[in-house]
Amino acid sequence: MQYDALRSLLNLLWQHYRVSDEKKRILNYFSEHSGHFPLRVGDELDTNSKIQMALYLCRKYMLDLRSSHCTPLPASMFNVPTDDSTELQINQS
Repeated sequence: MQYDALRSLLNLLWQHYRVSDEKKRILNYFSEHSGHFPLRVGDELDTNSKIQMALYLCRKYMLDLRSSHCTPLPASMFNVPTDDSTELQINQS
């Protein structure tokens, strides 16, 4: 029940903040600031844009797993992180 309510809330937030172009925003940031560390993605964004970015990143990297607190995570839940900057290079070719 709580899971369904949370999913509904997140979907409403996704629609309200119109999260759609955040991938482009991140790829543009990589193209402008490649090689800089730490990444400062979002420093120049207003509050609404920061919320959009956070929702985009949550949807991209978080996975659903219905289990109890003490259940070990299955190995399939661990993925090698992707490097979005390589996608930028492919798109620019």
